[in-house]
Amino acid sequence: GKLIAEAGIIVLSSDNLSQGARQSRPYLRGEAKWKATAELEFAAAYKHDIAIGDIDDALAEVVDGYKISVSRQLNPWAKVTLAYDRSESEYVYYAYDRTTRNISVKLTLGDEKKPKFELGYAHVKQTEANPGNNYKGSEVTARVSGSF
Repeated sequence: GKLIAEAGIIVLSSDNLSQGARQSRPYLRGEAKWKATAELEFAAAYKHDIAIGDIDDALAEVVDGYKISVSRQLNPWAKVTLAYDRSESEYVYYAYDRTTRNISVKLTLGDEKKPKFELGYAHVKQTEANPGNNYKGSEVTARVSGSF
């Protein structure tokens, strides 16, 4: 198994903040992976961070992200991964909540230490404080990664 943990402090400074123009917030990240068998791997992750998701949001959003996944090595050069992601965010200086849910499947082709080709599909559903901004959709991705 593998366990990663990080912690820190994020300091925001702006005239738009009411508390003396500064705020401190924690940064937290945890990730765990474990192999149930030689072919089957489970993973879970959590992250609490600040993110800039919109050019109009000069201060950023507080984001909590959760992810669980299961991967199966089909053979030495092919792996399939099924994942569920959920992120919850709110703006730092006014109340506006947003939740994004993402269910995805990814096929990775390539040996472990060689370039890889990934093909993925995801169904995304986002709900916001203003229901008029809610949406759902699908994403298809193709990616090549590695050292060439």
